[in-house]
Amino acid sequence: MPGKREMVTLAGIMLLTVLLRLFFLHEPFERDEGMYAYFGQEILRGAIPYRDMIDHKPPGIHYLYALIIAVAGPTIEAIRIATALYSSLTTAAVYAVSRRAGGLSAGQVTAFLYAVFSGLPMLQGSSSNTEVFMVLPIIVSVYCYNRFLDTERRCYLSASGLSITTAILIKTVALPVALLIFLFVMTSPGKSGVKERSLDLLAFVVPPLLLVMSVLTYFYFHNALSDFYHWNITYNQQYGALSVERRLQNLRNSFDVIAEHGALWLVAIPASVWLIFIKRNRVSVLLGLLVPVSFAGVSMPGFYFPHYFIQMIAPLCIVSGVALASLYERFKSASRVVLSLFAAVACLFWSYYDYPYYFQYTAKEVSIDKYGPVFVNVENVANYLKLRIKPGEYVFQWGFEPELYFLTGTRSPNRFTFHHFVQDSNSSELYQSLVKRKPAYIIIQNWGALPGFTVLNEVMKQNYSFETKIGNFTLWRIKT
Repeated sequence: MPGKREMVTLAGIMLLTVLLRLFFLHEPFERDEGMYAYFGQEILRGAIPYRDMIDHKPPGIHYLYALIIAVAGPTIEAIRIATALYSSLTTAAVYAVSRRAGGLSAGQVTAFLYAVFSGLPMLQGSSSNTEVFMVLPIIVSVYCYNRFLDTERRCYLSASGLSITTAILIKTVALPVALLIFLFVMTSPGKSGVKERSLDLLAFVVPPLLLVMSVLTYFYFHNALSDFYHWNITYNQQYGALSVERRLQNLRNSFDVIAEHGALWLVAIPASVWLIFIKRNRVSVLLGLLVPVSFAGVSMPGFYFPHYFIQMIAPLCIVSGVALASLYERFKSASRVVLSLFAAVACLFWSYYDYPYYFQYTAKEVSIDKYGPVFVNVENVANYLKLRIKPGEYVFQWGFEPELYFLTGTRSPNRFTFHHFVQDSNSSELYQSLVKRKPAYIIIQNWGALPGFTVLNEVMKQNYSFETKIGNFTLWRIKT
Protein backbone atom coordinates (compact mmCIF):
# COMPACT_ATOMS: atom_id res chain seq x y z
CA MET A 1 0.00 0.00 0.00
CA PRO A 2 1.28 3.51 -0.75
CA GLY A 3 2.64 5.34 2.26
CA LYS A 4 1.42 8.66 3.59
CA ARG A 5 4.41 10.56 2.25
CA GLU A 6 3.90 9.09 -1.21
CA MET A 7 0.23 10.07 -1.23
CA VAL A 8 1.01 13.61 -0.07
CA THR A 9 3.57 13.98 -2.87
CA LEU A 10 1.08 12.72 -5.45
CA ALA A 11 -1.59 15.07 -4.11
CA GLY A 12 0.84 17.96 -4.46
CA ILE A 13 1.58 17.07 -8.08
CA MET A 14 -2.16 16.75 -8.81
CA LEU A 15 -2.66 20.19 -7.28
CA LEU A 16 0.11 21.53 -9.55
CA THR A 17 -1.84 20.14 -12.53
CA VAL A 18 -4.83 22.22 -11.49
CA LEU A 19 -2.92 25.39 -10.61
CA LEU A 20 -1.06 25.57 -13.93
CA ARG A 21 -4.37 25.43 -15.78
CA LEU A 22 -5.90 28.21 -13.70
CA PHE A 23 -3.60 30.67 -15.46
CA PHE A 24 -5.99 30.29 -18.42
CA LEU A 25 -9.24 30.23 -16.46
CA HIS A 26 -10.74 33.24 -18.26
CA GLU A 27 -9.44 32.50 -21.75
CA PRO A 28 -12.33 32.67 -24.25
CA PHE A 29 -13.70 29.39 -25.56
CA GLU A 30 -12.51 28.31 -28.98
CA ARG A 31 -15.01 26.86 -31.42
CA ASP A 32 -14.70 23.17 -30.54
CA GLU A 33 -15.19 23.90 -26.85
CA GLY A 34 -18.13 26.10 -27.78
CA MET A 35 -19.66 23.28 -29.79
CA TYR A 36 -19.46 20.85 -26.89
CA ALA A 37 -20.77 23.43 -24.42
CA TYR A 38 -23.75 24.20 -26.66
CA PHE A 39 -24.45 20.48 -27.04
CA GLY A 40 -24.26 20.02 -23.28
CA GLN A 41 -26.65 22.92 -22.81
CA GLU A 42 -29.08 21.50 -25.36
CA ILE A 43 -28.91 17.97 -23.94
CA LEU A 44 -29.98 19.37 -20.57
CA ARG A 45 -32.93 20.95 -22.42
CA GLY A 46 -33.92 17.54 -23.79
CA ALA A 47 -32.26 17.62 -27.22
CA ILE A 48 -30.61 14.60 -28.85
CA PRO A 49 -27.22 14.96 -30.58
CA TYR A 50 -27.15 14.59 -34.38
CA ARG A 51 -30.96 14.63 -34.61
CA ASP A 52 -31.40 18.10 -33.08
CA MET A 53 -27.91 19.58 -33.47
CA ILE A 54 -25.05 18.41 -35.67
CA ASP A 55 -21.47 17.53 -34.81
CA HIS A 56 -19.13 14.95 -36.29
CA LYS A 57 -17.58 13.87 -32.96
CA PRO A 58 -18.76 10.86 -30.93
CA PRO A 59 -21.41 11.50 -28.27
CA GLY A 60 -19.23 10.92 -25.21
CA ILE A 61 -17.84 14.45 -25.17
CA HIS A 62 -21.31 15.98 -25.48
CA TYR A 63 -22.69 14.09 -22.49
CA LEU A 64 -19.56 14.82 -20.46
CA TYR A 65 -20.15 18.52 -21.05
CA ALA A 66 -23.80 18.11 -20.10
CA LEU A 67 -22.71 16.51 -16.83
CA ILE A 68 -20.17 19.27 -16.12
CA ILE A 69 -22.69 22.03 -16.86
CA ALA A 70 -25.34 20.32 -14.71
CA VAL A 71 -22.93 20.01 -11.76
CA ALA A 72 -20.65 23.05 -12.09
CA GLY A 73 -22.75 25.56 -14.02
CA PRO A 74 -22.98 27.04 -17.53
CA THR A 75 -19.91 29.27 -17.50
CA ILE A 76 -16.48 29.07 -19.13
CA GLU A 77 -14.81 29.28 -15.72
CA ALA A 78 -16.87 26.41 -14.28
CA ILE A 79 -16.03 24.18 -17.25
CA ARG A 80 -12.34 25.10 -17.09
CA ILE A 81 -12.15 24.28 -13.35
CA ALA A 82 -13.96 20.96 -13.88
CA THR A 83 -11.53 20.14 -16.70
CA ALA A 84 -8.54 20.98 -14.52
CA LEU A 85 -9.81 18.67 -11.77
CA TYR A 86 -10.43 15.95 -14.36
CA SER A 87 -6.87 16.42 -15.66
CA SER A 88 -5.52 15.93 -12.15
CA LEU A 89 -7.10 12.45 -12.23
CA THR A 90 -5.18 11.78 -15.44
CA THR A 91 -2.02 12.80 -13.58
CA ALA A 92 -2.86 10.16 -10.96
CA ALA A 93 -3.45 7.58 -13.69
CA VAL A 94 -0.10 8.14 -15.42
CA TYR A 95 1.50 7.96 -11.97
CA ALA A 96 -0.12 4.57 -11.35
CA VAL A 97 1.00 3.17 -14.71
CA SER A 98 4.59 4.38 -14.32
CA ARG A 99 4.86 3.32 -10.70
CA ARG A 100 3.91 -0.25 -11.58
CA ALA A 101 6.36 -0.23 -14.49
CA GLY A 102 9.35 1.48 -12.89
CA GLY A 103 8.82 2.02 -9.18
CA LEU A 104 8.10 5.01 -6.96
CA SER A 105 10.61 7.40 -8.57
CA ALA A 106 9.28 6.61 -12.05
CA GLY A 107 5.74 7.33 -10.92
CA GLN A 108 6.64 10.65 -9.34
CA VAL A 109 8.81 11.83 -12.24
CA THR A 110 6.10 10.88 -14.75
CA ALA A 111 3.35 12.59 -12.78
CA PHE A 112 5.41 15.78 -12.46
CA LEU A 113 6.21 15.79 -16.17
CA TYR A 114 2.55 15.31 -17.02
CA ALA A 115 1.43 18.06 -14.64
CA VAL A 116 3.79 20.52 -16.34
CA PHE A 117 3.63 19.50 -20.00
CA SER A 118 -0.03 18.49 -20.38
CA GLY A 119 -1.33 22.04 -19.90
CA LEU A 120 1.04 23.93 -22.21
CA PRO A 121 -0.65 26.91 -23.92
CA MET A 122 0.41 26.43 -27.56
CA LEU A 123 -0.63 22.79 -27.21
CA GLN A 124 -4.02 24.10 -26.01
CA GLY A 125 -3.54 21.73 -23.10
CA SER A 126 -5.53 23.88 -20.68
CA SER A 127 -8.55 23.77 -22.99
CA SER A 128 -11.59 21.55 -22.48
CA ASN A 129 -11.14 19.68 -25.73
CA THR A 130 -11.91 16.04 -26.50
CA GLU A 131 -8.31 14.91 -26.16
CA VAL A 132 -8.10 16.20 -22.59
CA PHE A 133 -11.03 13.97 -21.62
CA MET A 134 -9.99 11.04 -23.82
CA VAL A 135 -6.55 10.55 -22.28
CA LEU A 136 -7.80 9.43 -18.85
CA PRO A 137 -9.75 6.35 -20.04
CA ILE A 138 -6.85 5.45 -22.36
CA ILE A 139 -4.39 5.41 -19.48
CA VAL A 140 -6.86 3.61 -17.20
CA SER A 141 -7.21 0.95 -19.90
CA VAL A 142 -3.43 0.48 -20.02
CA TYR A 143 -3.28 0.30 -16.22
CA CYS A 144 -6.05 -2.32 -16.06
CA TYR A 145 -4.36 -4.46 -18.70
CA ASN A 146 -1.12 -4.34 -16.70
CA ARG A 147 -3.05 -5.36 -13.59
CA PHE A 148 -4.40 -8.32 -15.53
CA LEU A 149 -0.82 -9.35 -16.31
CA ASP A 150 -0.04 -9.24 -12.59
CA THR A 151 -3.13 -11.03 -11.31
CA GLU A 152 -4.63 -12.92 -14.32
CA ARG A 153 -8.04 -11.74 -13.12
CA ARG A 154 -10.25 -11.21 -16.14
CA CYS A 155 -12.24 -8.45 -14.47
CA TYR A 156 -9.24 -6.23 -15.25
CA LEU A 157 -9.50 -7.17 -18.92
CA SER A 158 -13.16 -6.17 -18.88
CA ALA A 159 -12.28 -2.87 -17.20
CA SER A 160 -9.55 -2.30 -19.79
CA GLY A 161 -11.95 -2.92 -22.65
CA LEU A 162 -14.63 -0.68 -21.19
CA SER A 163 -12.13 2.12 -20.57
CA ILE A 164 -10.67 2.14 -24.06
CA THR A 165 -14.17 2.00 -25.57
CA THR A 166 -15.13 4.99 -23.43
CA ALA A 167 -12.12 6.82 -24.87
CA ILE A 168 -13.29 5.99 -28.41
CA LEU A 169 -16.77 7.28 -27.58
CA ILE A 170 -15.12 10.58 -26.62
CA LYS A 171 -13.01 10.70 -29.78
CA THR A 172 -12.33 7.98 -32.32
CA VAL A 173 -8.58 8.72 -32.51
CA ALA A 174 -8.21 6.38 -29.51
CA LEU A 175 -8.73 3.49 -31.94
CA PRO A 176 -5.02 2.77 -32.58
CA VAL A 177 -4.41 2.33 -28.84
CA ALA A 178 -7.48 0.07 -28.63
CA LEU A 179 -6.05 -2.10 -31.42
CA LEU A 180 -2.68 -2.25 -29.66
CA ILE A 181 -4.19 -3.48 -26.39
CA PHE A 182 -6.42 -5.90 -28.32
CA LEU A 183 -3.32 -7.42 -29.97
CA PHE A 184 -1.66 -7.79 -26.58
CA VAL A 185 -4.74 -9.56 -25.24
CA MET A 186 -4.73 -11.85 -28.28
CA THR A 187 -1.13 -12.84 -27.60
CA SER A 188 -1.19 -13.21 -23.81
CA PRO A 189 1.84 -15.17 -22.60
CA GLY A 190 1.39 -18.58 -21.01
CA LYS A 191 -2.05 -19.06 -22.60
CA SER A 192 -1.50 -21.96 -24.99
CA GLY A 193 -5.01 -23.36 -24.80
CA VAL A 194 -7.71 -22.11 -27.16
CA LYS A 195 -10.21 -21.99 -24.29
CA GLU A 196 -8.03 -19.74 -22.11
CA ARG A 197 -7.29 -17.32 -24.93
CA SER A 198 -10.94 -17.26 -25.93
CA LEU A 199 -12.04 -16.45 -22.38
CA ASP A 200 -9.49 -13.62 -22.20
CA LEU A 201 -10.70 -12.24 -25.50
CA LEU A 202 -14.35 -12.47 -24.48
CA ALA A 203 -13.63 -10.72 -21.19
CA PHE A 204 -11.98 -7.87 -23.07
CA VAL A 205 -14.48 -7.59 -25.94
CA VAL A 206 -17.96 -8.41 -24.59
CA PRO A 207 -18.40 -5.51 -22.09
CA PRO A 208 -17.37 -2.91 -24.72
CA LEU A 209 -19.77 -4.46 -27.22
CA LEU A 210 -22.57 -4.17 -24.68
CA LEU A 211 -21.65 -0.54 -24.10
CA VAL A 212 -21.65 0.23 -27.84
CA MET A 213 -24.96 -1.60 -28.30
CA SER A 214 -26.44 0.46 -25.46
CA VAL A 215 -25.36 3.68 -27.17
CA LEU A 216 -26.77 2.59 -30.52
CA THR A 217 -30.01 1.48 -28.88
CA TYR A 218 -30.32 4.86 -27.18
CA PHE A 219 -30.06 6.71 -30.48
CA TYR A 220 -32.36 4.21 -32.22
CA PHE A 221 -35.17 4.77 -29.73
CA HIS A 222 -34.72 8.54 -30.09
CA ASN A 223 -35.02 8.33 -33.89
CA ALA A 224 -31.43 9.48 -34.30
CA LEU A 225 -29.54 6.34 -35.36
CA SER A 226 -29.31 7.25 -39.05
CA ASP A 227 -28.15 10.77 -38.13
CA PHE A 228 -25.63 9.27 -35.70
CA TYR A 229 -24.24 7.04 -38.46
CA HIS A 230 -24.15 9.80 -41.08
CA TRP A 231 -22.29 12.40 -39.03
CA ASN A 232 -19.93 9.98 -37.25
CA ILE A 233 -19.10 7.68 -40.16
CA THR A 234 -20.14 8.97 -43.59
CA TYR A 235 -19.26 12.63 -43.00
CA ASN A 236 -15.92 11.82 -41.36
CA GLN A 237 -14.87 9.66 -44.31
CA GLN A 238 -15.15 12.78 -46.44
CA TYR A 239 -13.69 15.06 -43.77
CA GLY A 240 -10.48 13.03 -43.49
CA ALA A 241 -10.03 12.40 -47.23
CA LEU A 242 -6.83 14.43 -47.58
CA SER A 243 -3.95 13.88 -49.96
CA VAL A 244 -0.57 12.77 -48.64
CA GLU A 245 0.89 16.14 -49.64
CA ARG A 246 -1.79 18.01 -47.67
CA ARG A 247 -1.20 15.81 -44.62
CA LEU A 248 2.54 16.39 -44.73
CA GLN A 249 2.04 20.13 -45.10
CA ASN A 250 -0.28 20.15 -42.08
CA LEU A 251 2.34 18.21 -40.10
CA ARG A 252 5.06 20.71 -41.06
CA ASN A 253 2.80 23.54 -39.92
CA SER A 254 2.57 21.93 -36.47
CA PHE A 255 6.32 21.94 -35.74
CA ASP A 256 6.11 24.90 -33.36
CA VAL A 257 3.58 23.03 -31.23
CA ILE A 258 5.78 19.92 -31.21
CA ALA A 259 8.81 22.04 -30.35
CA GLU A 260 6.98 23.49 -27.34
CA HIS A 261 7.16 20.07 -25.66
CA GLY A 262 10.26 19.07 -27.64
CA ALA A 263 12.24 18.24 -24.48
CA LEU A 264 9.87 15.31 -23.92
CA TRP A 265 10.44 13.98 -27.42
CA LEU A 266 14.21 14.18 -26.94
CA VAL A 267 13.96 11.75 -24.02
CA ALA A 268 10.93 9.71 -25.08
CA ILE A 269 12.17 8.51 -28.48
CA PRO A 270 15.32 6.77 -27.19
CA ALA A 271 13.39 5.70 -24.08
CA SER A 272 10.79 3.97 -26.26
CA VAL A 273 13.52 2.14 -28.18
CA TRP A 274 15.07 1.04 -24.86
CA LEU A 275 11.74 -0.23 -23.49
CA ILE A 276 10.82 -2.13 -26.67
CA PHE A 277 14.15 -3.63 -27.75
CA ILE A 278 16.32 -3.79 -24.62
CA LYS A 279 14.10 -4.12 -21.56
CA ARG A 280 11.64 -6.22 -23.58
CA ASN A 281 9.20 -7.39 -20.93
CA ARG A 282 5.54 -7.28 -21.83
CA VAL A 283 4.71 -4.11 -19.89
CA SER A 284 7.72 -2.18 -21.18
CA VAL A 285 7.00 -3.12 -24.79
CA LEU A 286 3.39 -1.97 -24.40
CA LEU A 287 4.47 1.36 -22.91
CA GLY A 288 7.15 1.87 -25.57
CA LEU A 289 4.69 1.18 -28.37
CA LEU A 290 2.22 3.70 -26.93
CA VAL A 291 4.34 6.52 -28.37
CA PRO A 292 4.17 5.59 -32.09
CA VAL A 293 0.64 4.22 -31.75
CA SER A 294 -0.58 7.45 -30.12
CA PHE A 295 1.07 9.40 -32.93
CA ALA A 296 -0.96 7.26 -35.34
CA GLY A 297 -4.05 8.50 -33.47
CA VAL A 298 -2.91 12.10 -33.81
CA SER A 299 -2.42 11.51 -37.55
CA MET A 300 -5.81 9.90 -38.23
CA PRO A 301 -7.71 13.08 -39.21
CA GLY A 302 -4.71 14.47 -41.13
CA PHE A 303 -5.00 18.05 -39.86
CA TYR A 304 -2.53 18.09 -36.91
CA PHE A 305 -4.28 20.86 -35.02
CA PRO A 306 -2.41 21.78 -31.82
CA HIS A 307 -4.84 20.10 -29.43
CA TYR A 308 -4.50 16.81 -31.35
CA PHE A 309 -1.05 16.44 -29.76
CA ILE A 310 -2.52 16.37 -26.24
CA GLN A 311 -2.93 12.65 -26.89
CA MET A 312 0.86 12.33 -27.12
CA ILE A 313 1.74 13.90 -23.77
CA ALA A 314 0.78 10.98 -21.51
CA PRO A 315 2.80 8.30 -23.37
CA LEU A 316 5.73 10.68 -23.81
CA CYS A 317 5.73 11.40 -20.07
CA ILE A 318 5.35 7.75 -19.11
CA VAL A 319 8.29 6.45 -21.14
CA SER A 320 10.40 9.49 -20.22
CA GLY A 321 9.62 9.12 -16.51
CA VAL A 322 10.39 5.40 -16.48
CA ALA A 323 13.65 5.93 -18.38
CA LEU A 324 14.84 8.90 -16.31
CA ALA A 325 14.09 7.12 -13.03
CA SER A 326 15.91 3.98 -14.21
CA LEU A 327 18.87 6.05 -15.33
CA TYR A 328 19.05 7.75 -11.97
CA GLU A 329 18.92 4.47 -10.04
CA ARG A 330 21.71 2.89 -12.10
CA PHE A 331 24.07 5.84 -12.56
CA LYS A 332 23.29 8.28 -9.80
CA SER A 333 26.27 10.56 -10.31
CA ALA A 334 26.24 10.67 -14.09
CA SER A 335 22.46 10.79 -14.25
CA ARG A 336 22.41 14.04 -12.29
CA VAL A 337 24.17 15.61 -15.25
CA VAL A 338 21.62 14.14 -17.66
CA LEU A 339 18.68 15.22 -15.50
CA SER A 340 20.15 18.70 -15.12
CA LEU A 341 20.62 18.92 -18.89
CA PHE A 342 17.01 17.79 -19.46
CA ALA A 343 15.74 20.39 -16.97
CA ALA A 344 17.84 23.11 -18.62
CA VAL A 345 16.57 22.23 -22.11
CA ALA A 346 12.96 22.10 -20.85
CA CYS A 347 13.37 25.52 -19.21
CA LEU A 348 14.84 26.98 -22.40
CA PHE A 349 11.93 25.67 -24.45
CA TRP A 350 9.47 26.97 -21.87
CA SER A 351 11.10 30.39 -21.69
CA TYR A 352 11.17 30.74 -25.46
CA TYR A 353 7.64 29.56 -26.18
CA ASP A 354 5.49 29.94 -23.08
CA TYR A 355 6.69 32.51 -20.53
CA PRO A 356 4.52 35.36 -21.92
CA TYR A 357 1.35 33.24 -21.80
CA TYR A 358 1.71 32.74 -18.05
CA PHE A 359 3.09 36.09 -16.90
CA GLN A 360 2.58 38.80 -19.54
CA TYR A 361 -0.61 38.29 -21.54
CA THR A 362 -4.15 38.85 -20.39
CA ALA A 363 -6.68 36.08 -21.08
CA LYS A 364 -7.84 37.81 -24.25
CA GLU A 365 -4.27 38.41 -25.40
CA VAL A 366 -3.55 34.71 -24.93
CA SER A 367 -6.47 33.88 -27.21
CA ILE A 368 -5.46 36.46 -29.82
CA ASP A 369 -1.86 35.24 -29.89
CA LYS A 370 -2.93 31.61 -30.30
CA TYR A 371 -5.88 31.95 -32.66
CA GLY A 372 -6.15 35.54 -33.83
CA PRO A 373 -8.98 37.86 -32.71
CA VAL A 374 -11.90 35.62 -33.70
CA PHE A 375 -12.83 34.18 -30.28
CA VAL A 376 -12.46 37.52 -28.52
CA ASN A 377 -14.78 38.97 -31.16
CA VAL A 378 -17.28 36.19 -30.50
CA GLU A 379 -17.38 37.23 -26.83
CA ASN A 380 -17.93 40.84 -27.91
CA VAL A 381 -20.80 39.74 -30.17
CA ALA A 382 -22.29 37.69 -27.32
CA ASN A 383 -22.12 40.64 -24.93
CA TYR A 384 -23.80 42.85 -27.53
CA LEU A 385 -26.60 40.34 -28.10
CA LYS A 386 -27.27 39.68 -24.41
CA LEU A 387 -28.27 43.31 -24.00
CA ARG A 388 -30.73 43.15 -26.88
CA ILE A 389 -32.41 39.75 -27.05
CA LYS A 390 -35.33 38.58 -24.94
CA PRO A 391 -35.65 35.22 -23.16
CA GLY A 392 -36.79 32.51 -25.54
CA GLU A 393 -35.66 34.28 -28.70
CA TYR A 394 -33.51 32.44 -31.22
CA VAL A 395 -30.32 33.61 -32.90
CA PHE A 396 -28.61 32.03 -35.89
CA GLN A 397 -24.92 32.22 -36.73
CA TRP A 398 -23.71 31.43 -40.23
CA GLY A 399 -20.10 30.48 -39.63
CA PHE A 400 -17.88 28.39 -37.39
CA GLU A 401 -18.77 29.72 -33.94
CA PRO A 402 -21.45 27.69 -32.08
CA GLU A 403 -19.97 28.99 -28.82
CA LEU A 404 -22.09 32.07 -29.55
CA TYR A 405 -25.21 30.10 -28.55
CA PHE A 406 -23.63 28.95 -25.29
CA LEU A 407 -22.32 32.40 -24.38
CA THR A 408 -25.71 34.04 -24.96
CA GLY A 409 -27.76 31.18 -23.49
CA THR A 410 -29.82 31.10 -26.70
CA ARG A 411 -30.75 28.32 -29.10
CA SER A 412 -30.25 27.91 -32.81
CA PRO A 413 -33.50 27.71 -34.79
CA ASN A 414 -32.15 24.57 -36.48
CA ARG A 415 -29.54 21.87 -36.05
CA PHE A 416 -26.86 23.48 -38.23
CA THR A 417 -24.19 24.40 -35.70
CA PHE A 418 -21.61 25.04 -38.45
CA HIS A 419 -22.52 26.48 -41.83
CA HIS A 420 -20.66 23.72 -43.69
CA PHE A 421 -23.04 21.17 -42.17
CA VAL A 422 -25.76 22.57 -44.44
CA GLN A 423 -25.67 20.23 -47.42
CA ASP A 424 -27.66 20.65 -50.63
CA SER A 425 -30.47 18.42 -49.43
CA ASN A 426 -30.78 20.45 -46.21
CA SER A 427 -31.41 23.86 -47.80
CA SER A 428 -35.18 23.53 -47.48
CA GLU A 429 -34.77 22.53 -43.83
CA LEU A 430 -32.70 25.67 -43.25
CA TYR A 431 -35.30 27.86 -44.95
CA GLN A 432 -38.25 26.40 -43.07
CA SER A 433 -36.54 26.72 -39.70
CA LEU A 434 -35.66 30.38 -40.25
CA VAL A 435 -39.14 31.28 -41.46
CA LYS A 436 -40.91 29.36 -38.70
CA ARG A 437 -38.78 30.37 -35.71
CA LYS A 438 -37.80 33.86 -36.84
CA PRO A 439 -34.48 34.32 -35.02
CA ALA A 440 -34.09 37.79 -33.55
CA TYR A 441 -30.61 38.06 -35.06
CA ILE A 442 -28.72 36.42 -37.87
CA ILE A 443 -24.95 36.71 -37.49
CA ILE A 444 -22.84 36.27 -40.60
CA GLN A 445 -19.20 35.28 -40.22
CA ASN A 446 -18.51 33.87 -43.69
CA TRP A 447 -20.09 35.13 -46.89
CA GLY A 448 -19.89 32.71 -49.77
CA ALA A 449 -21.42 30.12 -52.03
CA LEU A 450 -21.73 27.26 -49.56
CA PRO A 451 -24.88 25.12 -49.87
CA GLY A 452 -27.75 26.96 -48.25
CA PHE A 453 -26.33 30.45 -48.48
CA THR A 454 -28.68 31.42 -51.31
CA VAL A 455 -31.63 30.42 -49.12
CA LEU A 456 -30.21 32.31 -46.15
CA ASN A 457 -29.61 35.41 -48.26
CA GLU A 458 -33.19 35.30 -49.52
CA VAL A 459 -34.57 35.18 -45.97
CA MET A 460 -32.31 38.06 -44.91
CA LYS A 461 -33.36 40.29 -47.80
CA GLN A 462 -37.03 39.77 -47.00
CA ASN A 463 -37.04 39.91 -43.20
CA TYR A 464 -33.77 41.36 -41.83
CA SER A 465 -31.87 44.63 -41.85
CA PHE A 466 -28.20 45.26 -41.19
CA GLU A 467 -27.54 46.57 -37.67
CA THR A 468 -23.80 46.54 -36.93
CA LYS A 469 -20.44 44.93 -37.53
CA ILE A 470 -18.18 43.53 -34.78
CA GLY A 471 -14.81 42.27 -36.00
CA ASN A 472 -15.56 40.05 -39.00
CA PHE A 473 -19.15 39.42 -37.84
CA THR A 474 -22.08 41.29 -39.36
CA LEU A 475 -25.29 41.35 -37.30
CA TRP A 476 -28.71 41.49 -38.97
CA ARG A 477 -31.85 42.12 -36.91
CA ILE A 478 -35.34 40.96 -37.78
CA LYS A 479 -37.57 43.73 -39.11
CA THR A 480 -40.40 44.81 -36.81
